[in-house]
Amino acid sequence: MTRRVNARAYDAGFPFDLRTVQTQRQLSEDEVVRINTILKQRASHFMVASKKEWLYPEDSVPQAVAWAKLNDDWFLMPNPYKVGFKTGFVAGGFPDGRSPLAFDEHGRRPGEPGYNDEALMRREMRQFDKAKHT
Repeated sequence: MTRRVNARAYDAGFPFDLRTVQTQRQLSEDEVVRINTILKQRASHFMVASKKEWLYPEDSVPQAVAWAKLNDDWFLMPNPYKVGFKTGFVAGGFPDGRSPLAFDEHGRRPGEPGYNDEALMRREMRQFDKAKHT
């Protein structure tokens, strides 16, 4: 059996810092259509819209467009200048005596393969810095 990263679908979640959520972003009409196309392709039940034509974003984006092409210019990614490079975190000091929880930046816990992989972290930091200069 092969172990998967983040295979804990129903694991406890942790709050995040709302102050780090990027706001005030302006999207072009093309970007909105691409986001709507992705949402429609991933929807399993219902889609709603204020206008009927908004329910058919594929009329503006050919259906044969691959997922990679929808994000060719990285518009789905956050602005790298506004995002800090983070590593893992530890939550501890639970009043009921539970052990502290620790996760690396990919959600792996201590003892799992690849936890705090220094070589991977250095590679990702280089990619993060490189993204700021593209």
